[in-house]
Amino acid sequence: MVLALLTTSLVSIVCFIVTAVMGFMMVGRTGLGQHFMFGFFTTFLVTLAQSMTMFYFIGTGRQVKDLASNHPAGSDFIQRTKRFKAVVFPPAMWAILFTMATMILGGGVDTHVIPPFVHTVLAAASLYFILIAFWKEAKYMIEHNKLMLELDCLLKATPSSSVGPTGATPASPASLIGPSAGPPTQDA
Repeated sequence: MVLALLTTSLVSIVCFIVTAVMGFMMVGRTGLGQHFMFGFFTTFLVTLAQSMTMFYFIGTGRQVKDLASNHPAGSDFIQRTKRFKAVVFPPAMWAILFTMATMILGGGVDTHVIPPFVHTVLAAASLYFILIAFWKEAKYMIEHNKLMLELDCLLKATPSSSVGPTGATPASPASLIGPSAGPPTQDA
C-alpha cells in the first residue's frame, strides 16, 4: 500500500511538471487543449494521491488505536500516530487546494479574466506543497511502518489477552504493511 501511494504521488509530481512545461511552451492558443486535459488529469491525480495518503494515515492510526488501547505502553503508540498525521496532513491539504485553485483559475486565464501570473504563482505554490507533502509522506510512512513493527513485537511479547473493542482479536500490525515487513511466518 505504501509503495502504491508513494508511486502515485511521484507520478503526480511528474505529471504536474509536464503540465507546467506544456503551459510555458504554448504559443498563443496552440497546445491549449492538451495543456487543459493534462492539467485536468494532473489535478485528479494529485487529489487522489494526497487524499488516499491521508486516508492511509487515518485507517492505520485507527488500527494502532484499536490494538494498543488496552496495553500499558499503548498511549505512546497512539500519540505517535497522531503526531504523524499532524505533520503530514497540512502540506497534503495545501497541495490539494492549491492544485485545484490552479486548475480552476486556469480557466479564468483562458478567458482573460485573470492575469497569467496568478496561474503561474498558484502553479508554483502547488508544486512546492506537492513536493513538501511527498517528502513528509515518505518520511512518516517509513516511521509508521517502524511503529507498526514495534507494536507487533510488543503485542507478541504480551500474553494474548489483548482483545479489540469488538470482542475479536484484531489483525496483526505486520499484516498492514505487507510482505516487506519481514520474513514470512509459519502458522501451525
